[in-house]
Amino acid sequence: MNLQSILGGVILVAICFAPLYLFNRNRKKNEKRLLKLLSQFASTNNSKIDEYEFGYEFALGLDRSKTSLFLIRDKENEGFAQLVDLSQFKKCSAEILGKQDGKGGRIDRISLSFTPKNPQTKEQKLELYNSDMYPFPNGEPVMAKKWVEKANALINSR
Repeated sequence: MNLQSILGGVILVAICFAPLYLFNRNRKKNEKRLLKLLSQFASTNNSKIDEYEFGYEFALGLDRSKTSLFLIRDKENEGFAQLVDLSQFKKCSAEILGKQDGKGGRIDRISLSFTPKNPQTKEQKLELYNSDMYPFPNGEPVMAKKWVEKANALINSR
């Protein structure tokens, strides 16, 4: 092999892997920023995050000692934060709403829905995905089911 072939191969490999590296670096940077926002929101509510998970432009966090669930969303500098005090609720469920058409199903909205202990209190929801904001879900159905189990385990332990 000559030097030109080796150099051409190295350049080709660099061109192929550079976008993957940049994408991963951006994702890690975004997750770090979301975790900082989530921790700040929790600390303003006298809580600390024990467990967390990232979605596309949002993060969910849980404080087991205070039985609180946090959602922070940051889409193009439109911040949104929501707190659920799990001690006020008797059940959590995943709500996956969509439509069926001839080609299959389409998911419109995915949220965590909390049923209150007090019947006069309104049900609370944490929206994880909305088709008006994003073209397709990115792991939110699986994430919703996992966090329902975590929330219900914490609700039932009290």
